[in-house]
Amino acid sequence: MGWMLLALAYLVSPLDLIPDFVMLLGLADDVVVVGWLLTKVDRALEEYRLWREGENVERV
Repeated sequence: MGWMLLALAYLVSPLDLIPDFVMLLGLADDVVVVGWLLTKVDRALEEYRLWREGENVERV
C-alpha cells in the first residue's frame, strides 16, 4: 500500500524523472507509473476478493 501512495505522490508532484514539458517523453514516465499502479491495484483487489470469498465460505 505504501508503494501505491508513493506512486500517486509521484504523479501529482511537479518533480518528474523526465519533465512534462519535454514532448511525449515527459508523459512516458507518468504512463509507466500509472500502468504499474493499475497492476498493483488490480492485484490487491483480486487478493481482497479471494480473501472475502474465503471468509464467507468459512461462515457457512
